[in-house]
Amino acid sequence: MPSHNPFPPLRPQELTRAAFLRRAAAVGLSASALPLLAACGGDDAGKAAEPTGDVKLEDLGAVGGAIQILTYAGYEGGDAIKPWLKQAGVAQKVTPINNQDDVTTKLRSPAGRTADAAQLGVAQVEQYRQLGLAYPIQPEWLSNSAKVDKYFLDLTMDANGALTAVPFVWGSLGCNYDPKRMGAIESWQELADPKLKGRVAMIDDPVSTVQTGALAVGIREPSKMTRDQLEQVKEFLVKVKANARTVAAGYADIGDLIVAGDVWASFQGWNAVEIFAAAKDGVVKTAYPKEGTVGFVDCYIVPKDADNKRSAVAFIDQMLSTEMQAYVGNELGSGLVRLDAASEVKGLGAQVFDYDNLKELFETKLVFALDAPIESSGDIATHEDWVAAWEDVKAT
Repeated sequence: MPSHNPFPPLRPQELTRAAFLRRAAAVGLSASALPLLAACGGDDAGKAAEPTGDVKLEDLGAVGGAIQILTYAGYEGGDAIKPWLKQAGVAQKVTPINNQDDVTTKLRSPAGRTADAAQLGVAQVEQYRQLGLAYPIQPEWLSNSAKVDKYFLDLTMDANGALTAVPFVWGSLGCNYDPKRMGAIESWQELADPKLKGRVAMIDDPVSTVQTGALAVGIREPSKMTRDQLEQVKEFLVKVKANARTVAAGYADIGDLIVAGDVWASFQGWNAVEIFAAAKDGVVKTAYPKEGTVGFVDCYIVPKDADNKRSAVAFIDQMLSTEMQAYVGNELGSGLVRLDAASEVKGLGAQVFDYDNLKELFETKLVFALDAPIESSGDIATHEDWVAAWEDVKAT
C-alpha cells in the first residue's frame, strides 16, 4: 500500500458519476427540471441545513427500527450488510434509482421526505448544501471515518467541519467489452466504426454520455465546450448510436447483453459490469480509451427531514467498515475510500484497480469532469443543451 496520498489535488465539484444529470436542470421545460425548480421555489430554498456542532450522536436517538434508503442497486450493501442489520435491529427498505434526479425528485415529494439515507454524487454536494437537503454529519459520529482517506472526506466537508455527504465508493465509466469477440478498444472512435453495427450498447445517461463523447472528439473540459463543439459531440454520438443495438436503462442490462453475445462493447460502461457478468458465468473486461474515461465518487447523505437519523448514520458508518469496503471491491468492482481494506478484495475485484498505483490511474486515465453550467454564459453549452442533444441522438 502506498504511504503517500495517491490522489492528485482535484476540486470537489470535479467528481461525479452521472455528474449533474442529477442536478435536475434548473432551466427548460424537461421533466428533470421540475424537482430543482420546486426546490428553488420552496420555503427552504437556498437555506443550508443547521450546523450540528453542538449535537451529540446520542441526541439523534437509538439505533433500530426501519430506514428508507434511496440508492443504486448494490449500494444498499447486498447480502454483506445483512448481518449488521440483524445485529443492529434495523430493517432496511430500499428504493432503487437510475440517476441522481430520482433522488432529487423523491426528496422534494411528501413520500420522499421519509427517506433516511440517500445517494449523492460528489458533484452535487454544494447544490444540496445550498438547498439545505442534507443534514450535516459530524466526522466523530462515524467510528470508521478516521480510516477513510482524507482526500475523500475533504471533498464533502463544509466550513464548519461537518460532512454534507459521506463518500464510500469511486470508480470509472470505461468501455465494457467481450474479450472473446473483440480486443480492448484503444479509442472511443472505434465504436463509431460501421463494422460494429448492432454490436454496441449505449447507456441512457445524457451527462456522462455527452462527457464521454466530448472526450472522444478531443474536448478535455466538457463543461466549457461551446454549442458548436456540442454539435461536434452530437455528430459523433449519432455515429455511435447508428451502431447501437439498444440504449440501456442500466449497467446490469449492458452486462446481460454482453454475456448473451447480443452486443460486444458499451458506450460507456462501469467496472461493476465485470462482476455482474462473472455472476452469470460470463466474462467482461473494461478498457480505458486513450482520450480519457469519466470518473465518479459516490456518497451517502442523511436528508434533513429523515425520521431515523441515528440509524441512517449507523448504516453509513457501516458502509465504511472493512467488511463493507471489501464488499464494494469484491461485489461492485468499484474503488474503496479506505485503502487499508484493499487487501480484503480478492479475485476479479482485486484486478480492477491497482491500489499501489492509483495516482497514475487518476492522472492518466480518469477525467473527473464537470457538467455543463445550468445558466447560459455566452456561447457555452448549458445542461439543457446537453440533455436536448442527447434526446436528439436517441431519436435518430
